[in-house]
Amino acid sequence: MCTHRGACLVEEGRGRTHRFTCPYHAWTFSPDGELVAVYSEKDFGDVNKSEYGLTELPCLERAGLIWVTLNPDSNLAIEDFLSGYDAMLADFGFDSWHLQATQELEGPNWKIAYDGYLDYYHLPILHGKTFGTDISNKANYYFWGPHAHLGRPDTTFEEYENLPESEWPVNQLLQGVWTIFPHISIASFEGGGRSVMISQLFPGDTPGTSKTIQYYLMQEAPETDDDKRAAREQFDFLKYVVSEEDYKTGIALQKNLNFGAMKHVLYGRNEGGSQNFHKWVEAIVECSDEDLPRLFQTG
Repeated sequence: MCTHRGACLVEEGRGRTHRFTCPYHAWTFSPDGELVAVYSEKDFGDVNKSEYGLTELPCLERAGLIWVTLNPDSNLAIEDFLSGYDAMLADFGFDSWHLQATQELEGPNWKIAYDGYLDYYHLPILHGKTFGTDISNKANYYFWGPHAHLGRPDTTFEEYENLPESEWPVNQLLQGVWTIFPHISIASFEGGGRSVMISQLFPGDTPGTSKTIQYYLMQEAPETDDDKRAAREQFDFLKYVVSEEDYKTGIALQKNLNFGAMKHVLYGRNEGGSQNFHKWVEAIVECSDEDLPRLFQTG
């Protein structure tokens, strides 16, 4: 936001620019956040530009992803927040992947929406007509602090245990769903080539709504028309599954909970992802800012 009166410099979109100019009074900033020009400066009065640069946020690039803390005064280091999870995600090599497409979805309360990314229990039931009823409803859960990897218990790697690490089937080991607390899911697919769908959830305008931005990343940019079509069909299919099955169910669930007749919801022992997620949400809400680093250090 502009340091003059707080106007939005950029509301949405992506691209490249050599400067950011405020649409309200045309104060102009460099890509590094320095205030470089004040519109009609002689009329405005003396301004020490060095004191009115944009607010710098804690930022870190790891595993081909950019991590940002929205609180400039946060005392929780991003490295501590990652809990070593970034070392696992680095095996994807996202820094060289291709962004194929993006889309946005409207959904229920963000925690209800996120629960759907955290378990396989519902897969053969809710997605029986799309993924098929023979898909497993079980998952193995691996946790790095609040972050989780959902892997399939019917997948065995015994045949690789005596192989050197250089010969491990990395692509196969990375299958499943990787969640980044508190609002991101990374799920592997093969539409048009090796790919992932990254879903990033945000609270909506009301407590009962949310917005999800989904990114379709591909290890290699599709070159043939068949691969491009397969990628588009895969992403369209996933949009339908999430919107018309997951989120449609979640929106109805949200309406039911709003009646207040249910005093609690129940998570079974096979829903470990949601259990871990809500445990961490509760712990962080109850934790003071000063104690956050210790919370993550103890995991």
